Amino acid sequence: MCRVLLMNKKGEREIERIYGLDKYLKYLERQLGGHGNGFALLKDNKLIKFEKGVNLDVRDIANSIRKTNYDWCLFHTRFASVRR
Repeated sequence: MCRVLLMNKKGEREIERIYGLDKYLKYLERQLGGHGNGFALLKDNKLIKFEKGVNLDVRDIANSIRKTNYDWCLFHTRFASVRR
């Protein structure tokens, strides 16, 4: 199962103020188990940053988001797909 967060800078500031961005992303990751994370940042309708991977830590994601001037951020974390 996937968890997705879409936010702008105002949303980031609110999440930071209420929970702490890295703590909130960690919470989303832990719900039903997180086996892979990714995020994309958009500015002026262009993709300016994109990273994904099973070893991508939410603290690194939060730091990258904080340091970047963007219009929209999409964060995604998912439970591993299992082949049967």
